[in-house]
Amino acid sequence: MIASKSCDSSPPSEDTATLAELLSKEAEGVHKGSQPLISLKKEILKTICKTNNFKSSTELPLTMIKTYLFDLDDTLIDTSIYARLYPKIISLIERKKTLKGAELDMKAISFGLKKNKFGRWDTGDLCGGLGLLEEYYAELETAIEIESVLHDTVEGIFAKLKKKGMKIGIVSNSMQRTIQAYLTKYKLAKYVDFIFSSEDAGCRKDNDLYWKKLIEKQQLKPQECLMVGDDELEDVQIPAKFGFKTFLIQKPVDLEKVI
Repeated sequence: MIASKSCDSSPPSEDTATLAELLSKEAEGVHKGSQPLISLKKEILKTICKTNNFKSSTELPLTMIKTYLFDLDDTLIDTSIYARLYPKIISLIERKKTLKGAELDMKAISFGLKKNKFGRWDTGDLCGGLGLLEEYYAELETAIEIESVLHDTVEGIFAKLKKKGMKIGIVSNSMQRTIQAYLTKYKLAKYVDFIFSSEDAGCRKDNDLYWKKLIEKQQLKPQECLMVGDDELEDVQIPAKFGFKTFLIQKPVDLEKVI
């Protein structure tokens, strides 16, 4: 469902369509009428807010969204691939660095890592800290080539958004190389305008600094962006603080509701 401070899935109101038409005419410089355009837009916005129960005119409906930001893991792809790869990577670490069990846990903690909701370490970050990144990607990129993990609706949704003239960004805790591997495998790069990763931010999405750096680097207007993801904290609560509209994915089929 759309998170709080976003509109529901009902069709756009007539006023919303009118505003969109006015904005288009304003860009072309062809608006006519005795009432000044800016005053008319304000009146339409007030009506939209009243109709859709927005608290203020800054909370625009989804028809005003220009940029769609997608999380990667468990939003666009099935992360069970990492569960299947996990024992192999842990074995790799044990073989290469003679680390296992509690000793490995302490090393991961020293890197500032936390176990995920499945009780596993992020093996990419862990291998990065241990100097085993190339060995990690040798395993991961092979698995990506073999396994099919992209949710069925993703390419169709991306194509429809681009046809509408929308920008698409991948906003993830994953490393750039990981994201690129999936975009390459599934030929999605042609749809994606930018990637923003934990490497770009120097932190993960649960940190306010991540979102500040995203806004600055991509020169985003949060009120014109929809953040789509599966994590209540990282994809809804924190970005909402900065004015992003949000859409919480609870199952893959929910992706179809963003367009």
